[in-house]
Amino acid sequence: MRTTEPQGQAAPSERAAVRLPRAFHGYGRTATDALIGELTARQAELERESASLRETVERLEQEVARHRNREQLIGKTLLAAMSHATTIREAARREADLALRKSRTEVDRRTAHAEAIERDRADTERELLRLRRLANDVQSGLESFLTQALHQLRPEAEKAPEAAPAPAEPVASAPPSADGQEPLVEALEETLKVRSLDSRSGSGAEAPRPRP
Repeated sequence: MRTTEPQGQAAPSERAAVRLPRAFHGYGRTATDALIGELTARQAELERESASLRETVERLEQEVARHRNREQLIGKTLLAAMSHATTIREAARREADLALRKSRTEVDRRTAHAEAIERDRADTERELLRLRRLANDVQSGLESFLTQALHQLRPEAEKAPEAAPAPAEPVASAPPSADGQEPLVEALEETLKVRSLDSRSGSGAEAPRPRP
């Protein structure tokens, strides 16, 4: 039977093929102690590697947890930002709609006010035109009346010097003499001249009343 001395650190498959040398009462003590020492050292090394791997796994798990927490935080922050942006857009849209409605209401109000002013101006112009026509009609009628009255009074004033003096007898209700009619004729002529000038100039000023 071939005897094999353990050297260094053998792999598990190699250790399975190790054969300890036999002695009088069993296996050789030296070889057995050397194998036990090797196995103990290998076990310790494996435990250290296992502990290192566990630490690495824990560290990686912690990093993964940190990354997940960071992703969750980023996701929450992104959702909050999107929600805030949506709220801002909605608020801006509502404010814009409100401002637009106010502007339209103000434009409609001003348009209605301008239309009312225009209607009032047109009514005022029509009323002023009517009053001017009425004033012209009244003035024309007054001129015709004064002209008629002047024509009626002027022949009597011209005939007065040729008439014979009447006897000096008291009469209770004597008609006005020709001397008393001359100032009235002069006043009517003056009134007609003033109204003629007013009608030409278009001033619309009131003509002076005839003197008594």
